[in-house]
Amino acid sequence: MAMITLWDGRTQLVTDKRDMLFLVDEYMGMEARWWFEDEDNERDDFEKELDDLWKDYEKQQEEHKAVIGEIQTETDKISELLEQKRLNRKAISEALKSVELILWRELR
Repeated sequence: MAMITLWDGRTQLVTDKRDMLFLVDEYMGMEARWWFEDEDNERDDFEKELDDLWKDYEKQQEEHKAVIGEIQTETDKISELLEQKRLNRKAISEALKSVELILWRELR
C-alpha cells in the first residue's frame, strides 16, 4: 500500500497492482500500461524460472548427500576389513568394486 502524489498535486492511494495500472493507463496511456504489464509478466516468468532452478539445486544436493552416504558405508566396510587380523582380499575387493560402481554411476 502506498500513497502516490500525481503530477497535478493530487494524492492517490495505491493498494495493489491493479490500482497502479489504472493510474498508468489514466495518466500515461494504454501503451504505457501494456509496457508495465509486459514487464510484470516477464518478472513473474523470471521468478518462476528461478524457483524451478532452486528446486532443482535442492534436489541435486539431496542426491549428492545420498551418494556420499553410500560411499561412506562402503568405506566403513573397507576400514573394518582392514582392521581384521587376517585380510580378506576378496571382501575388500568387492567393497572397492561397490565404490567404483557408485562413482561410475555418478560420473557418467
